[in-house]
Amino acid sequence: MRIIRTFGMAAGVVALIGLTVSAVGQAAAAEVRGWRTATTEHFVVQAVLNDAQLTELGERCEALLGELRAKWFDDGVATDWAPRCLVVVHGSAATYLQAVPGGERTLGSSWIETKEGKIVTRRVDLRADRVDWFAGALAHELVHVLLADRVGGYPPARWAEEGLAILADPTDKQQRHEADFRAAAAQGGEFRLAEMLGHTEYPDATRITAFYGQSASLVRFLIKFRTPADFSAFLKHSASYGYDAALRSTYGINGIADLERRWLNSVHSEELAIR
Repeated sequence: MRIIRTFGMAAGVVALIGLTVSAVGQAAAAEVRGWRTATTEHFVVQAVLNDAQLTELGERCEALLGELRAKWFDDGVATDWAPRCLVVVHGSAATYLQAVPGGERTLGSSWIETKEGKIVTRRVDLRADRVDWFAGALAHELVHVLLADRVGGYPPARWAEEGLAILADPTDKQQRHEADFRAAAAQGGEFRLAEMLGHTEYPDATRITAFYGQSASLVRFLIKFRTPADFSAFLKHSASYGYDAALRSTYGINGIADLERRWLNSVHSEELAIR
């Protein structure tokens, strides 16, 4: 089974890499002559960079992976990441769009391919001709890849993976998503949770910003209610037994209606203000 993820909402945690945009931009012209690769414990990094830059990029990818695992996935579950995750750093829009058709408004894309419930391909494409290419995309995409591991290689619900990935965004981007959600809610354009949790694909373009913002708000609530590890367990349980049963067993919440009531109370009281 093939799962392709191409996301329009860029994300990140901190600017972890010392490579300058100009260094990557100057390398863009060389892309027609081929790529170079560097291999680390968890990654194969592909870019048009010199050896020192590739080594640094690989080290920064490893550091970011460790940070994300510690923050969101520290549940004692060992993941060997075989195969390694391929990270392709595109120095130009042209090569990025060849790999990510229709991704003109994106900074990054993740591709997860599974076979018989086992992940056989992990790939992240990054558009490095943009100023915030590392902090603005890699963390977000790696959350998608990590979450696929935690739920057994099958695609988690759209609201769950987008909501969690947005929590890896810099604070200002999270605040913009929150503002989008609150603006939609003020006009009656928010989703009922039964509707949102039932989405297997993204909603139409007129409601997509509300969907992203509301997803992040709900995931933030559930993680603060218990722990990130409990959230991963909840998603895995819900895939087998449904949301109502998973909410009861994981959180002691009596189904979707009870979740909606508790979450809306927190939204109205602004208990989940982004810091």
